[in-house]
Amino acid sequence: MKKKIGIWILTVLLLAGIFLPAVISSAANTIGYTGPLDPETGEPISEDDGKSSGNISLDNRSWYNMDEMRFVYQIGSDQISVNVADGMVLTDTVYIGYSDNPMIRIYKDGEELADLPNELSDPGSYVITSKDNSEYVENLSFQIVGRTTGALTNYIIPDGFYLTEVLRDGVDVTMGYGSVDLKEEGYYEITYMCSKTNMYYDLDIVVDHTPPQVEFVGVNKKNKAKGPVTIKGLEEGDTVYVTRNNKETHLNYQNKLKVTGRYYVMITDRAGNTVTRSFEILVYLNMKAWMFIGIIILIIAGVVVALVISRKRLRVR
Repeated sequence: MKKKIGIWILTVLLLAGIFLPAVISSAANTIGYTGPLDPETGEPISEDDGKSSGNISLDNRSWYNMDEMRFVYQIGSDQISVNVADGMVLTDTVYIGYSDNPMIRIYKDGEELADLPNELSDPGSYVITSKDNSEYVENLSFQIVGRTTGALTNYIIPDGFYLTEVLRDGVDVTMGYGSVDLKEEGYYEITYMCSKTNMYYDLDIVVDHTPPQVEFVGVNKKNKAKGPVTIKGLEEGDTVYVTRNNKETHLNYQNKLKVTGRYYVMITDRAGNTVTRSFEILVYLNMKAWMFIGIIILIIAGVVVALVISRKRLRVR
């Protein structure tokens, strides 16, 4: 009996000698560790774990070129290399490289671009499509926003990436699972990481959802004006689009509209927030018209007086 117990003790000690160092090492790696963890293994990720050169496979149609620091997408028989991942939002310029004679189309806010540019910097939602048999299918999409923007209310982190830090006005924000709520205004600093390349990415933006605070002076509640209309409250960076009777026109230097007609006005601030107003300026008499009428009345009065005087003179004779 004692011999069997001794064998069991010896076996336990032998197994402990094999596995205990690994357990202790793993615990030492995670206890007190505050950095990023691998979402698949739960192990800490070192910034030096990623490759420094070569290609890192992301999925069956894309990889990351560590030498050029670009994402490469296989689109049909073509390839494109870009500094942006599918689903990413950024404020910087997007650079695109193409293979020879690509059967690719690029759309901005639903409108097809006339050519295939190597650089994209205008804010908007972009989609890159390729020809599959007789149809064009979406392969890659991303969004460019201004440093101050009202275009985002939620940022869904691209597949294969995970959040590491979110600050609003310098204060930590509770991070959602793979998304950032941007309904509240403020200065956001969003940091996230690619689980395959260990590369960090940042999105620093001012979120502004407040539309331009302007006033259309002279327009009544029925959207009618009996005289000039003045737009007050315009700020630097605002753009104003005006049509009169469906033809584009513009404000004068005093931010006024004077000519009679039906107007449509759209004001957009630098964050992309807009306010619109439709109204009609009715026929009215301005100062020049009143002066002209006054002159006509004076002329008529003068003629009448002259006729009366001349008649009196005729009677006296």
